[in-house]
Amino acid sequence: MTKKIYDNGGILGAFPNELGIGDKGYQGARRLLTPKKKSKRGELTDEEERTNPLIGTARITVERTIGRLKQFSCFSTPWRAKIWKHDVFFRVI
Repeated sequence: MTKKIYDNGGILGAFPNELGIGDKGYQGARRLLTPKKKSKRGELTDEEERTNPLIGTARITVERTIGRLKQFSCFSTPWRAKIWKHDVFFRVI
């Protein structure tokens, strides 16, 4: 998802009380926690140097989880069962 899609795609309205996690490419996006980049003129503050690895740790957990979910073929093919069975199947997974 690009920053433009994130900002204009309606996801912010769908989760009004949530804060997301993004990479450095999403800096400046609303309600999104991102690591800080070094400016051209200076270095990161001590606080930014301490928080960047924490944000990265949270992001890698999410990225690995998404990668594992993609291994299930049910996420890459259309749902063919009755719609009421959807909830039952995903609770099992």
